[in-house]
Amino acid sequence: MRTRSRKQPTIIFAAVTPLVAEIRTFLNGLCEKNPKIKGFLEDKDLLRCVTKAHVTHAHKGSHGVAAVANYSVYLNREVP
Repeated sequence: MRTRSRKQPTIIFAAVTPLVAEIRTFLNGLCEKNPKIKGFLEDKDLLRCVTKAHVTHAHKGSHGVAAVANYSVYLNREVP
């Protein structure tokens, strides 16, 4: 996964691009653990449908400098 961030006046945005294989593995694991999720995803073709993924995290700057700074160690880095 890669990360990046962008600042607006009061909100910090962090973007994570997870690997598609990790998303598919995660969804398959959810299906094994939860019959409702398995039922929902049963007729979906995850190999065809899940070809890319992107997660954006928005954090209010008013939560404090320390809270926002905790995310800076991951800027432009591969994350687990």
